Amino acid sequence: MTMPSPVVDNSAGDWMVYLHLAKGQLKFIEQEAPHVFKPIDNDYLKI
Repeated sequence: MTMPSPVVDNSAGDWMVYLHLAKGQLKFIEQEAPHVFKPIDNDYLKI
């Protein structure tokens, strides 16, 4: 599922993506595409 980022200043045009993944799939994404999918943390949310 996709939805626009909740960050107030979303000048980068980021989108949030909710995924249901197996552990192996998650590991693969973290290793092969860290520049595409980034975890949501306090720094990203600016809180």
